[in-house]
Amino acid sequence: MRICCSPASHQAADCFPCNREQVGGKGMFLQRMKAAGMPVPPFQCVTTQVTNALEYHPLDSQGLEPYFPGIGNAPEISLANIRERLNLLLPSEQIRRECWLAGMAKFIASDDFYAQVKDSEAARHIRDHGLSTSGPLIVRSSGINEDNYGDAQAGKYLSVVQGDEDVLRTCLKVMASAYRPEVCSEVIPQPMALIIQQCIDCQYGGVAMSFKSFADDTIRVEFTPGQPRGAVAGQSGNTPHRIEISRKGRKGADSYQYFPGTISSQFILHRNNNGYSEKRMDGADVQSNDGRQRLSDKMVSKLRKVVKKLEKLLFCPVDVEFAIDRQGRLFLLPTIRNRIFLTYWAGALQGATTGT
Repeated sequence: MRICCSPASHQAADCFPCNREQVGGKGMFLQRMKAAGMPVPPFQCVTTQVTNALEYHPLDSQGLEPYFPGIGNAPEISLANIRERLNLLLPSEQIRRECWLAGMAKFIASDDFYAQVKDSEAARHIRDHGLSTSGPLIVRSSGINEDNYGDAQAGKYLSVVQGDEDVLRTCLKVMASAYRPEVCSEVIPQPMALIIQQCIDCQYGGVAMSFKSFADDTIRVEFTPGQPRGAVAGQSGNTPHRIEISRKGRKGADSYQYFPGTISSQFILHRNNNGYSEKRMDGADVQSNDGRQRLSDKMVSKLRKVVKKLEKLLFCPVDVEFAIDRQGRLFLLPTIRNRIFLTYWAGALQGATTGT
């Protein structure tokens, strides 16, 4: 019999770490951006110690069979035990592995798991995040290996806007996204950290990139009306508006070129009772593609400056998601190293290892 025990409970109260192992890739870079005085929306990190505590929480095995067929009725079991058993499965047991992975994702997001952990110390720590609840919040993943060299993992896990439910439920939905069969092709990773952050009600949102290829000398911006999801999710059906900004000393309209996109949908923040959701608006509900959707010269200049500042801060090219609120203020969201750079670096490392 395996006895479940939570990691040292006092660690759940450590909410100010700054390394990847504790706050994940996104959390680490958000903290560095905040320390550098960059315009980052208020956020709080839920550390891996807290999510580990949830995974080690002893479970009632009576209700696990629907999620994990054949698991049996062990006297005491936890998600950590189940993850360990999954990692020990043989290649010939792939069907069982995928079944249990899907069950694990479903179980973590379920009422059954919530009922068992809702009164735990880890749950109380999550609720005590200290952010204002008068406006919308969003819970983001922050995996230990997110934004690592050669493995940015962009879009791999969910980000969920806080609805009118307990913030613990929202966190569990994001945690569950790490166990889907499609994202666990090999070893199942250790529990991710999470980020609870103020969610910006956007006039425009998108991503600014150091470059699109090694051949150009411009900063590239892609954006759509509404939440950044319309430009970065890859599933909206949009061709975002594009701006290519010269890195040289020119100013104003002469420093960039604007290329209008085709916007078929956008995401807006929608109020639901005591919470919010991101609502997709299609077709006629979206503005026409005209000059009203252009960013001002001043905003283009700001984006150019923040990309260059981030490059100096992180010592590499970057992709940074951004939000422009209804008052025209710029905010920076989780930043990753530029994907072209990551691919090149991964290839260089592989070449150095293999001698090619």
